[in-house]
Amino acid sequence: MPSKTSLGPTSRQQPLRTKRLELVPLTPQHQADLYALDADPAVMRYIGYGKPLSESDSETGLKCLLDLAEDGLGAWAGYAGADFVGWWVLAAAPAQTEAQTQTQTQTQASQAESPPTRSEDSIPTRPPPQTDSPQPQPPTHLVFGLRISPRFWRRGYGTEGTRALFRHAFGALGAEQISGDAMTVNAGSRAAMAACGMTHVRTFHNEYDSPPPGIEEGEVEYRITRGEWEEGEGEGKGV
Repeated sequence: MPSKTSLGPTSRQQPLRTKRLELVPLTPQHQADLYALDADPAVMRYIGYGKPLSESDSETGLKCLLDLAEDGLGAWAGYAGADFVGWWVLAAAPAQTEAQTQTQTQTQASQAESPPTRSEDSIPTRPPPQTDSPQPQPPTHLVFGLRISPRFWRRGYGTEGTRALFRHAFGALGAEQISGDAMTVNAGSRAAMAACGMTHVRTFHNEYDSPPPGIEEGEVEYRITRGEWEEGEGEGKGV
C-alpha cells in the first residue's frame, strides 16, 4: 500500500478531505490498488467490455489517468484511514477540449483535429499539448468518474468523495457544469449520481467491438450546474 504522506511534492493537485475520506493525487504507486479493482468482475460489470482487465491493460488505464493531471484536475486515490476505497477523476469535457484544440490549431493555420472518441473504460482523454499558441482558458465544463472497491459499496463513500470533487470544481476551479455517464442498466451508478444532485439529461447509444451485456439499453448522461450545486449546498445536501 503506498504511503499517503510520500506521494510526490510536485503534484498539480491538492488533497481533498471529507468527514471519512482523504483523497490524494493518484501516482504510479497506486498501481496494485487500481489493478485489484480492474481485476474484480463485480467492479467491471458495467465498464469497458464488462469483464476484468489484464494487468497490462490496467497499467495502461493508470497511465491515462495520470496524464490527466493538470492544475486542479486529474485523478485522486481515496482512503478511509489506511484502507484504499477507490479512485475519482475530474477532467475537462471532451467536447470542450476539442473546441480548445481546434481554436489553437486554427491559430497556427493548420487543420483542426477530429473529435476524440469516448474511452472504452470511461477514462477521459486529454488533447496533445500545443506550442506557440494562446494560453487556453480554464475549462468550465468538466466530466467525472469513479471506481469503488466492493467492500465500500452501499456505505455512501462514492457519494461522499464525489461531492468533495464537486465542491472543489465549483469552488476552486470555477466550473459551470459537471457531467458523468453510465450504462442505462447500471442502477447503482445512476442512483449515486442522483444522490449528488445530478439530473438525467439524455440517453444515447454507441457501438462497441465487444459490447458488454446490457449495452443494448444504451448509456445515460447526468449533469449538474453551478447553480444547482449551490442551491443544494444551501439546503444542506452537501457533505
